[in-house]
Amino acid sequence: MPAVHSWQVKLVDTTGCGDAWSAGFITGLSLQMSVPQAAQLGSACGSLVASGLGSDAGIIDLESTLAFIESTPTLPLGD
Repeated sequence: MPAVHSWQVKLVDTTGCGDAWSAGFITGLSLQMSVPQAAQLGSACGSLVASGLGSDAGIIDLESTLAFIESTPTLPLGD
């Protein structure tokens, strides 16, 4: 599987990031996304949660999460 980017967000609280990643990944699969696309959605969900306070901060809906993916800079991939 290709590497999945993380997004450049201001880190506030990581509570719930793993759960958000899993929920995004499962949602992507349920929408018939490829595994890499679903992993990218999961990563975006985790990044959004990390940018707010609390375990469900940052995620509004699927449409705004997809817009976040398209408009937010990513962090460089490690070697």
